[in-house]
This record gives sequence, C-alpha cells and structure tokens, in this order.
Amino acid sequence: MQYTNEMNLPLSLVSAITNDTYSKGDADISVTTLIQPPKIRVLTDRHQDEITEDVADCIYRLMGTNAHAIIEQIQHKDALQEERLFIKAGGWTISGQADLYEDEIVHDYKTTSAYAILHGIKPEWVSQLNCYASGFRQAGFSVKGLKIIAILRDWSKFKAKEKGNYPKKQVTTLDIPLWTPAKAKAYIEGRVALHQAADELADDDIEPCNPEERWHDPDSWAV
Repeated sequence: MQYTNEMNLPLSLVSAITNDTYSKGDADISVTTLIQPPKIRVLTDRHQDEITEDVADCIYRLMGTNAHAIIEQIQHKDALQEERLFIKAGGWTISGQADLYEDEIVHDYKTTSAYAILHGIKPEWVSQLNCYASGFRQAGFSVKGLKIIAILRDWSKFKAKEKGNYPKKQVTTLDIPLWTPAKAKAYIEGRVALHQAADELADDDIEPCNPEERWHDPDSWAV
C-alpha cells in the first residue's frame, strides 16, 4: 500500500493514519476479511504494492481508534476487552478480536453515520458478531446475546428534535440476532470454502462482487 498526501495534511496526522498496528495474529484470515467478498481480499493481497490511497480518505480510521480508547477505560472485573479468539474451519484458522464480552454478551463498538443505522442493521454486522460468538463458544464461553454500540459521528441535535426515526442520542445500542451454533458453523465453513476457491483462480476468473456487496441501491423510476 502506498499513501499520498494531496491535501498536505500535517505529518503528525499522516503518521497516525499510516501507522497501522492491526494484526490478525497467527491466523490464515481475520473475521472482518472472511465476511468480505473473496475477490477484494485476493486482489488486495496480490496487488498490494500497486494500491494507492490518499491519507485524507482515511480519517475514519482515527475515529474508530477513539472507540478503542473508550473500551480501554472499562474497569468491570468480569469484562473481557478486545479479546482475540481463534476459530478452526476448513483447515484454516480464523482470528477475531471482539471489543467487549460482558455478562455473556458480545459487544462491538462502531463509529458510523446516523444515516447508516436509519436503514436497519447491516448484514455484515450480523455476520461479524456471530463469528465472534462462535469464537467465544469454541473457547468455552457462553453467549446469550450480541450488541452493537453505534457512535454516530455526524449526529445532529437539531435533527433529533424532529419527528421520525432519527436517533435521539449520539450513541445507540442495537441488538443483533444471535444465530444458532450450527448456523454460525455453516456460515463460517462456507465463507472459508469461497476464499480458498478464489485463491486458486486467476484475477479475472474470481466471482465479481454482487450488487449488495457493491452497496447498490435498488433501481427506481420517476414519473
């Protein structure tokens, strides 16, 4: 990955953005990559040195880091913070790092837009948290619920006063459907098989991302 700085941002900010310390640990793939389209992962891995990104387009990463700073301040003695878990499936090891496990509930903090949650829970959030739940179960923990703690970066107090379903607070808790262990296992094994198959194909032969994965809105007509 090569970074540009077309907006001439301060070097301190550039350093904070480009100093990515994330690691999937001793694993073949991470949960967040597993739920992504295989084509994105394979092309990114194969052409890493050809990819260019401007640091001004990466500010959201710093916002996500703020959420982790909040988690680090939790002092509940029975809470597990940013616990890395490993899942075995299809000969691969999948790693996942849940933000918080407390009272048998897996929590994940998301810094997102108010608009994003107005249209319901994102399917990738459901998949991600259920993969984390599977990891906790394999480690011997009981899971009775999943929650997203959504911090809305663009929340407006003015819009919150209007009628409608606009979030009334800047932090919103969303209950995520909890899959059965069998459903989670089948999903994970299916995703591993898709990624493994993509590894054996040429770039152009890998199945393209579907409309949903491209964030395509349904067609509409005006009369």
